[in-house]
Amino acid sequence: MAGSGTGANGPVSGMGLAWILPKGYRAVNASGTQHPFIELTGVTKRYPGETQPAVKQISLQVSDGEWVGLMGANGSGKSTVLKLIMGFLHPDEGRIAIQGNANLEVARQVVGYVPETPVGLDHLTPRELLHYSHQMYNLPPQERQQRIEQQLKAVGMWEHRDELIDGFSRGMRQRVLIASALIHQPDILLLDEPLQGLDAEAQLFLLEFLRQRPARCLILATHRLEVIREVCNVGIILHRGEVKARLPLDPQTLEYYEVETSPSVKSLQSQLPVTIQEWHPIDAQRIRFRFHGSAEDLQRVLQLLKHHK
Repeated sequence: MAGSGTGANGPVSGMGLAWILPKGYRAVNASGTQHPFIELTGVTKRYPGETQPAVKQISLQVSDGEWVGLMGANGSGKSTVLKLIMGFLHPDEGRIAIQGNANLEVARQVVGYVPETPVGLDHLTPRELLHYSHQMYNLPPQERQQRIEQQLKAVGMWEHRDELIDGFSRGMRQRVLIASALIHQPDILLLDEPLQGLDAEAQLFLLEFLRQRPARCLILATHRLEVIREVCNVGIILHRGEVKARLPLDPQTLEYYEVETSPSVKSLQSQLPVTIQEWHPIDAQRIRFRFHGSAEDLQRVLQLLKHHK
């Protein structure tokens, strides 16, 4: 059954989304010159036994208020870039600085990081994990309980604070990891494929949480363009370890759309080119869903529904 698209003012129009950029002081040096929040200059990284470098001569800057989507297929170098910024990997060539500081051991005090595949968490509770994170960043002990409670409540995990992470779903784990990454109130947040393996409800929660801008600067590594469109204001395209493009993402090209169709459309959810934000059953024969994207996204959705029976 084909669907029909509607927005705020009619069939293919909608409500434009304005980016809400975080406010705050910018990083400056003693002379008053502004530093980028993140700067990579001519960075190359090779893994032992590999003929091609994982990243090759990468140069990029990310400034205060920029929420960057790092786009690329698997193996394009996205995870390597994040690990280099964190100092978990050392570049073979080039320079990395965070807020003007090339000593990444010190500089990562202002960075929160959520890896794609964390390990070693199963025998901890959320409260214990955040306790260790609080200690790792040498935060004042008298603030510990308040910060742990604040962060776990922000991600909806306070009620599960003393349960073992081993029994959590992927979505619950991701919430705890984000709370841990934000325990020291960092200026910069790095997320590596944060929606990987999450169900629709968990994806929706995470996207809504990120829209609240929990840090001043973000790099979100993902191969999903529709996620970057919803959250980021800058896109960087990686291909085989090289930066191919840096694109401003114009919020005026993005709209909210509602589509009414058959309930059987839920079986197509993984094929839809957008992230569904809301499902509203109307009756036994009709369901309405809502998504955020471009006019081209709407046309692709309608084309898919047209061929769905």
